[in-house]
Amino acid sequence: MTRGAKTARGGEEICDLFSEHFQSIYDDIVTNLTTKSSNINKTALHSCETSLTISSLTVSEYEVERALMGLDGSKASGLDGLPPIILKKCAETPGKILESFIHKTIYWHVKERLHPNQHGFQPKKSTTSHLAGFVNDIARALDKNKLCTSHSIYTDFSKAFDFINHDLLIKKIMLMGDHGSLLRWCDS
Repeated sequence: MTRGAKTARGGEEICDLFSEHFQSIYDDIVTNLTTKSSNINKTALHSCETSLTISSLTVSEYEVERALMGLDGSKASGLDGLPPIILKKCAETPGKILESFIHKTIYWHVKERLHPNQHGFQPKKSTTSHLAGFVNDIARALDKNKLCTSHSIYTDFSKAFDFINHDLLIKKIMLMGDHGSLLRWCDS
């Protein structure tokens, strides 16, 4: 993969190029939003329009999905080696695939910091396994005729990300030692 004068040959290098590309788009948007329209004359605007670069390109998830769905499944594989039929049949899943890569990267970095009773988003653990363990602990206490009082609170944080202070989240990621392309991707 090539972007400008840079060429990437491996997965991490390609991710870094994508990260640089998307960061440049973000930077362009911020620059355009902060530039006061009163300072732009028609000549400058015209010169910007005639010198568009790849960083001016914006593609939505919907557009990517439509393009994948529109692939001719009978055609040969492209440079990526993937037959178009595979891309077409998986048109709705690339986001999930990317999520799994990001999850693996973050998980292996933070797994030693997670409490053993943390069951969500961990391999071979789930909220169901946590609940089963909790019920088992209560049953064991009752079998031993130990009078006990148990209190528990279960909350669903599925919408929590919508309310997180993202600046604080980025700072926490930095404190965990990530200062590279993953941090830039999360920030963008």
